[in-house]
Amino acid sequence: MNDPFRRMCAVLIGLTSAGFAASACSGDDETQAPKPATPPTMQIVTLTAAGGPQWKQGDSDTCIERGRDDAGTVVLGASLTDFVLRPPGTCSVSACGQLLIRIDPSGESELQRVDAAQTSVDLAFKDLPDGSHVLRAELHYSTGKPALGADKNPVVDEVTIDLRPIGGCGGATDAGTDAPTDAATDAPTDGSSGDASDDASDDASDDASDDASGDAEAGTDAPSDANDATTG
Repeated sequence: MNDPFRRMCAVLIGLTSAGFAASACSGDDETQAPKPATPPTMQIVTLTAAGGPQWKQGDSDTCIERGRDDAGTVVLGASLTDFVLRPPGTCSVSACGQLLIRIDPSGESELQRVDAAQTSVDLAFKDLPDGSHVLRAELHYSTGKPALGADKNPVVDEVTIDLRPIGGCGGATDAGTDAPTDAATDAPTDGSSGDASDDASDDASDDASDDASGDAEAGTDAPSDANDATTG
């Protein structure tokens, strides 16, 4: 503080209450800077094939199967801190924007691009060729500018995957599709009804044959008995 200001404070302390003077003279002529915002972070944590296996952050094998739906959907799950996802034009705080997913980025272009306002993003892999692909996630403010992390670089994360068809990574398939085949195959080979029918037919045929033979023998013996009676 300069000398005239000190002298004025001394006068105030002498003429007014100590509390008012102390509060009036405790200020500084420098303005305190506002506390800086915490830089945001973001990470890809899961990739899940619809109806199929899941890859998780930390897994060494990045084999990813197409989803079992019509679009071959793979759901990307991301986690983030100190940042809010909202649709364009609806942000009410500064650390707010969208999650941008780019597949096989090259400069300003990419094979596929999805803007999302949530941490779970559906990606259609039906027409994506098998093989290696880069999935890159970026945080962007609603203005379109990239969000910067603690290192002053854009907040991004990426995973290189090995895309394969259904079952290509050893994932279990939907058992529901096998049910009609199993039922149709098993029905004819079930021996219980077929054997019972065959046994009944054989038994009936054998009984009829035995009865016929017995009747024939009875007819042959009758005349012989009659002759024996006459002779006697």
